[in-house]
Amino acid sequence: VSGNITGGGNLDVSSGTIKLDGNYPTGTSNVALGDTALDSVEAGGTHNTAIGATAGTAITTGDSNTLIGSGAGDAIVSVSENTAVGFNALTVAVTAQNTAVGSAALQAYAASSGTGSTAVGYAAATTATSNPITAVGTEAGGFQTGASNTFLGTSAGKGTGSSTADQNTGIGHSTHAVLETGATANTAVGAFAGDAITTGDDNVTIGRNSGTSINTGQNN
Repeated sequence: VSGNITGGGNLDVSSGTIKLDGNYPTGTSNVALGDTALDSVEAGGTHNTAIGATAGTAITTGDSNTLIGSGAGDAIVSVSENTAVGFNALTVAVTAQNTAVGSAALQAYAASSGTGSTAVGYAAATTATSNPITAVGTEAGGFQTGASNTFLGTSAGKGTGSSTADQNTGIGHSTHAVLETGATANTAVGAFAGDAITTGDDNVTIGRNSGTSINTGQNN
């Protein structure tokens, strides 16, 4: 049918699948909507949902992935239980149980064994390479590549490049905003707290603008 179809009742598909500008998904309990969405899935891939152009396009035997948005999860192949919602969210090969919500969230998450990271917000943890990382807020943890970091707040732990800082916690707008490679086990709570720390270790700063004079110091 090349024209329009108008129906006043229900559409009952008792077997097979419905193709909407994509491919018929194979396997069991897979749902695909969008150009080339889930178009590589094989019989071993089950319970995947891909909505959006190229969403989940590389999945072959992965299971239980939920990918919504153009380009969402488009490099996932044979791994399971990842959730990506947003344009180009989680667009790299990962392992399992990662959650990315927001445009470009975990976009370049390059940890070959990336498991258990959560990024919520535009460009949250967009270039993270180590895991796990928890980043909530616009650009939170944006350029951090260290492990076991937690950043909550707009630009919290954003970093200035591919900063390999580990085990840091920042809660509040722009906390730990410029952490650089080598910064370890710092804790900052409050807007702009610890926002000048570059390579310092084991510092605790609590309160708005607290610790703004600490750069490379330790145990403050």
